[in-house]
Amino acid sequence: MPDFNRCPIVDNHCHVLEPEKKTIEPIWLAREFFHGIADTPIPGVAKSKLWGATDDLLFHFPHMGAVLTVVCQLAQIFGCEPELSTVTAERNRRTAEVGLAGYAKMLYEDAGIVCSVMDSNLPINDPILDLTPGPRIRLLQMDPLLKTLLESSGSYAELLRAFQAGVPGRFRRHQIPSGRARRLRRGAGGGG
Repeated sequence: MPDFNRCPIVDNHCHVLEPEKKTIEPIWLAREFFHGIADTPIPGVAKSKLWGATDDLLFHFPHMGAVLTVVCQLAQIFGCEPELSTVTAERNRRTAEVGLAGYAKMLYEDAGIVCSVMDSNLPINDPILDLTPGPRIRLLQMDPLLKTLLESSGSYAELLRAFQAGVPGRFRRHQIPSGRARRLRRGAGGGG
């Protein structure tokens, strides 16, 4: 069987680390892996953005396969018991000790992650992005632009023209400076 431990990994879809989550409760460690799973609807809020859950659903989160897998993997890294509350306490201890950036760096090094594709609407120079270690590439979301354009376009041709005019501006706002892009290509194995 091939050994993939020495292969560099690109996280092809990650979200920004949120400073307010430096310390979390065990249920929120479980919930981080299930954003969009909720059973208490809120009018006007997309299902993928919902977090409210009934007690019945909250009961099941800690027992879901993805959560149990993460708990076991983190317990292995931390050298602690594979229990959600124990792993969460150790995670909180480490984030208090080294901050979210230091904690993320430790996890990225353990996993061999060398680059991240960020799913965020933040400008490329926002300091919150610096919490994620290593080079970052932008995942540009077209949904917000299309939603805005759909509301103001009277025809497909008008929508297409507005979309084609709007994309370059969105790209420029999130563009990686050219020197950093060259370093990124070299660091991620993309040549020079």
